[in-house]
This record gives sequence, structure tokens and C-alpha cells, in this order.
Amino acid sequence: MKKNPSTTLISGFLRAWFPKFRQSFSDIRWRRLRYMLIFAHAPLFSNVQEVYFLQDPLIAGVSAVTWMRLAFCVGAGLLFAFASLRNINRYSKLLAGSCALFFTLWLFIQSGVPAVIVACLFTFFYGGTAAVAVFHYAYALNDTERFFGAALTSLYYVVFQLILAADVMTAFVSRLYIVGLVLVTTICIFGYRVEDYIDAVEEPRQCEAKQIGLMLYFFFSYHIVEMFYTYIQGVSTTTTLLLNGLVGIAVFSFATYLYFHAKFNLWHMCNLFFGGFLIAYVLRLVTDSEPLLHVSRAFRGFEQIGFIAAYTLLGSVLRKNASFRSFKRILIATLNIFSLTYILLGILIPRLPVNLTLVASLVAFIFFIGFLLLSPIYADFLYSGQIKSGAIVMIPVVQPTPPAEEARIAATPLSVKTRADSLMTEHNLTPREREIVKLLMQGYLYKHCSGELGISTETVKFHARNAYRKLNVAGRSELFSLFLSDE
Repeated sequence: MKKNPSTTLISGFLRAWFPKFRQSFSDIRWRRLRYMLIFAHAPLFSNVQEVYFLQDPLIAGVSAVTWMRLAFCVGAGLLFAFASLRNINRYSKLLAGSCALFFTLWLFIQSGVPAVIVACLFTFFYGGTAAVAVFHYAYALNDTERFFGAALTSLYYVVFQLILAADVMTAFVSRLYIVGLVLVTTICIFGYRVEDYIDAVEEPRQCEAKQIGLMLYFFFSYHIVEMFYTYIQGVSTTTTLLLNGLVGIAVFSFATYLYFHAKFNLWHMCNLFFGGFLIAYVLRLVTDSEPLLHVSRAFRGFEQIGFIAAYTLLGSVLRKNASFRSFKRILIATLNIFSLTYILLGILIPRLPVNLTLVASLVAFIFFIGFLLLSPIYADFLYSGQIKSGAIVMIPVVQPTPPAEEARIAATPLSVKTRADSLMTEHNLTPREREIVKLLMQGYLYKHCSGELGISTETVKFHARNAYRKLNVAGRSELFSLFLSDE
């Protein structure tokens, strides 16, 4: 029986609204803080021309900052295209080191074409680090950690706005902001470990195109709706920055409260973002009263809740639906298309012949209605896995053990099993390493382990090497000798 579209929409809306899952700070693994701080995605280009260039040079009629944005886009797509699961860890460190190197050079070259070239090389590699950072952000974390990481990144930018408003934004302080972005990003990337995310990457998954489309829709909407406001006249005053900063901190606190205590999910936060910006636009559209304009500027602080929701949703959907290859394609398209769209609209918006506030209000309203119409897809996203501690957990399919394997396991002396378990516990083998060691002890080859566990042969070899290193053995024969040594 074919479902009525209006019934489906109402049902999806209610399912997205009412399931409220309590999150907990106990779900955050603080050792993975390095994956949470996606500072490479914090705003970078605000006011850099005044900070790093003695003059804002034009090359081929295009400003230096525009060239930097283009370099960031190209770097994000092109550099990540060369990444593979085999080299992703070393490659990430190479990109971070190159980014830090060209950033350091940029500090000492502040004028002319050489300054622009070095700046573009910096943002080229910075785009690459942004791509690898969001990859690790998606696969190494659970949903609660992704939310908290996006919130911390948002808070860092809000503090920067307050510094701007305090009129202490000297070149030195501005440099500290961007130095902080580069330094934190580099330190975090050099702390990445393959074992923290390789199993998650190799998990079997079924790609849900609708969920990916939903994520891309909100990610795109967030950037477009927020960007329009930056081009409205009179929104970059000291008072505006102060209001944005204060409201941003309030929104950060509010979002954290909603997520961890009020049991609201990301769907509510996406709608709060749209609601806040619609109020901001409508107030500017209907009144010239200075107090109400201040209220409008304050509501722009809801961009922070949009940032948090957009990146948490990005990581969650890609983690659940994308293999490494499809993740690469989606990420390359997302970072480049959205960034290039931002640049293109930045050129076109100031030249619009109509009331910009009216256009912005209509755009925000259309995106908002579109998101509400996508509520059934979001509800399916919520219900498509087990919800536990803020993370969507894939339910593994347990295959029955073949009779031959049962016989082989039964033939292993109980004392050997006990000693093996004891040694693996003593040497801190991970659950995956223990699984592979047990299969190797049963006579499995790497390719058989791969088929049994649903991961690639390279991943099996990676875990086997780690297990051998921890147990201080050179291979399978020494592994057998170790476990049988007391027999």
C-alpha cells in the first residue's frame, strides 16, 4: 500500500522531534581529544589581509585573500586525493609539517607577490590538513565526542570575536589566533594513531544516499545562510562583534546543555540555527530601530549552533555510510564545491540590485522549509542503528562457526587457551588484535582472517604485526612456542 506523502512527512517530523537520547560526558574518551579539535575548519580568512600583508596586493585583479581561499579549496581536494589507508597516517603528518613550514615562512614575508605565493602555499597545505582532520574526526570518534569537538572549535572562534570587540586586536593578537589554529592542528595530527580508527574504516556498511544528501543539504545551507549576513551593511562594528561573541558563548553553553541534559538531538539544533537567523533577518527587514538592530545582530550568534550541528552531522553520517573510497569522493566534492560556492557568492552578493536583506530572508526561509521536509530522512537516520551514548552503533552480523572450526577450537588444550588469554591481557592487546591472534592460532591465513572478520588483508597484517611486537615474537611459529612454552 502506497503511503500518503503528508502522512509520511508528519510521521517523520514527530519521530525526529520526540526521540530524545541522553548523552553523557562519560562517553568522551579524553585521550582522543586530538581528534576532536578540528581547528583546521575554524574561520581562517577574517581580517588576514590587514594582519599579514602590509598592503592587500592584487594579482590578475583578484585580492590576495581570494587567492588564499582558492588555494585552500584546491589543497583540500587535490592533496586528500593522494591519501590511502596504507599511507594516511604518515601522509597526514607530512601535510601538517608542510603547512607549519610555509606558515612560518609567511610570518617573515609580508609584502608583494612573494608574500601572496607563500601565503597560498600555506593555505594549500592547510586545506589538505583540514581534509585529513575531518577524516579522522569522522572515524576515530563517537557522536558525543564529535559534538564536543565541534563545540570546542566554535568556542575558540567566539573568544576571538570577543578579542576583536575589546579593541585589542593588534597584529600580534591576530597572529596569535592563527598561530593557535596552525599549532593545535599540527600537534593533534602528529598524535594520530592508525589503530584508533582503522577498524571503523574497515567496517562493512551500506551507503544510504538520502542520509548523505541530508547532511550535505544542511552543511550547504549553514554556510550560505550565515554568509549572507556578513555582507549586510553595518554588521561588522565593534558592538556587533561584542554581541556576537557574548551570544556565541551563550549559544555554546545552551547547545551543550541541550545535548547533554535536555536530551535534544541534532535535528533540534539545526532548526534552532534556522530560527535564529530568520529572526535576525526579519528584524533587519522590518525596522530601523537601533535597539532592535542590536537584537538582530545578537541572534547572529546562532551561527555557532549551526557550526556545531553541521560538523557533528557531517562526521556522523559519513562514519555510518561511507567507505574510505566513497568518503574521499564525498569529502573532495564537499570541501571544494562549498568553498568555491562561498567565493562565487561573495563576488555576486555585493552586486545584487535588490534589497540584500530581503533576499537573505527568503533564502533562509526556503532552506528552513526544505530541511523540515527532510524530517523523515533524519528520523530514519536516528532509527537506522542502535542509539547508545550518543553514538550510532552498527549491529554486527554473527556468522555461525563451521563444524571444522569448532573441532579445531575444541582440540586446543584448555591450559593453552588460558595461558594465551593471560599473556594477551598482560601485554595489553586490543580486542581486534586478540581476535586475529586466536584465528592465527587456529591455523587461519591472513586472507581467511580477512574474510572471517570482514576487514581487508592489509588491516589484518597491521594488527598481527602490532600483536607480534607487543608479545615480542617474530612470527606465527614463535607465537605458538610462546603459548605452548609451559606445556
